[in-house]
Amino acid sequence: MTDQPDQISAEPRSNGMPGWMVQVVSGLQTGALTTLEPSKSVTVGFDSSNDIVLRSRDTQTDSVRLTHTADGVQVLPLSGSFGLSGRSEDVQQSQLIGWNDSVQLGDVELRIVKALPTNSIKQESDIPIALTGVGASANFRPPSANKNTGSIPSSTEDKAINTKRSRRPLILGLAAAAVVAIAFVLFQSTLLDPPAVQLPTVSEQLAKSPFQHLSVEGDADDRHISGYLSTHESGIEFDRWLMENQITIPNRVHIEAEIVEKVEDVFRVNDVLASISSLGEGSVEALTSESSLEKLAKLETMVKADVPQLVSLVIQNSPPAQAAMDEPQGTLDPGKRVAMVVSEEPAYLVTEDRSHYYVGSILPSGHRIESIENGQVSLQKGGETTLLKF
Repeated sequence: MTDQPDQISAEPRSNGMPGWMVQVVSGLQTGALTTLEPSKSVTVGFDSSNDIVLRSRDTQTDSVRLTHTADGVQVLPLSGSFGLSGRSEDVQQSQLIGWNDSVQLGDVELRIVKALPTNSIKQESDIPIALTGVGASANFRPPSANKNTGSIPSSTEDKAINTKRSRRPLILGLAAAAVVAIAFVLFQSTLLDPPAVQLPTVSEQLAKSPFQHLSVEGDADDRHISGYLSTHESGIEFDRWLMENQITIPNRVHIEAEIVEKVEDVFRVNDVLASISSLGEGSVEALTSESSLEKLAKLETMVKADVPQLVSLVIQNSPPAQAAMDEPQGTLDPGKRVAMVVSEEPAYLVTEDRSHYYVGSILPSGHRIESIENGQVSLQKGGETTLLKF
């Protein structure tokens, strides 16, 4: 349970009064004991930063601080929560517990027990005063107390020496057996250690997610997630996924819909009618009907400067042609002159006052738009059909 052997401290307690001890009653270290010193605190958890390190077959992060007080043991959660005997829900606040109460951290149960006063423990070399848990060292036996002895007759002394000599092989044999036992216990403890859990990398998590087309880029000093998502909604879903998986590296993913909106703003501010659509991966297409190619070239430079997320801009320009309009052209006011024709579905035409007319719409001249195909607009009025070519 700790980095040191799990044993009852042999240090004397003040006035021989009972102290508090922590005993592991479930988990890999069942049976291990350690003493809580009066008015001192120790941290207990599953990583090496704690004073008392617990073992678990699963990855655990809970930790608490135990403080020996005159009234009992104060338990303060440091990370996560802990369970208490007799309570079904986890505890997330400081609690005072006493003798025979239990604290549950993950799959490990700790119990508070009373330690016997020092003067009640026999100080004999053949009685161990330490208990060990899984992975701890062998029992600690303190040296026998010094005793004042008087002079011993030489015959008695010789017998004592002979007795010691006769016991020497037995002592050496027991020592060798103890070394083998310790080695076996240590070997077994390594077998019981839970395997190290290798957490997946951000790239591995992305590969198993709905956002597998995104990637992690940059060096150790500037690692970030990059790529493109199509809509604002998908961007919100990705932010939620990052929080759920506790991923904290910078998010530099761009939204295609946002890029399209910014490009549209630049065209509108510069008084150029355009139909903007995304080509994917940061590329945008603009359909225009502008007579000045120089104006379009300047506009392209401005768009790339104002929208840094843009990878490329493709402008498909169809300069306006002089329409062979008879009656329709004569009846349309200047603001209703055709400025642009879009043949792709849904097909429509745009007049100079930026009005949009789709197939089936009635123009101010009274003509109904029957079809728009390949830059040709078919108009119908009074049973007569007029074809306009752009």
